[in-house]
Amino acid sequence: MAVHGVGYWLSSEDRTSLHILVTGDDRTVVTTIRDEIVPVLGGDDSADLDWHVDQYTQETIGVTLAEDGWEVFSVSERSGHLGDGPGSSAVYLVRR
Repeated sequence: MAVHGVGYWLSSEDRTSLHILVTGDDRTVVTTIRDEIVPVLGGDDSADLDWHVDQYTQETIGVTLAEDGWEVFSVSERSGHLGDGPGSSAVYLVRR
């Protein structure tokens, strides 16, 4: 299954939280694994949006999916963040 995260700042003036969406794609169906508002990591909004999204995607894999026996076996390189659009994580391939 391919796991990917996207997210965006909730406010461009006060970056205290972001909306994160992590999905899993098994080539048959796309499943929402996580869809929630989360705090900025360590209160540090100086790190880029892609970094925050990737950290939360890794956390989702390492906690939520790991409870069901999933583990990462491959990862793609992240594409660069463009403009004011949503941030994006690498794509992680996981297996049981």
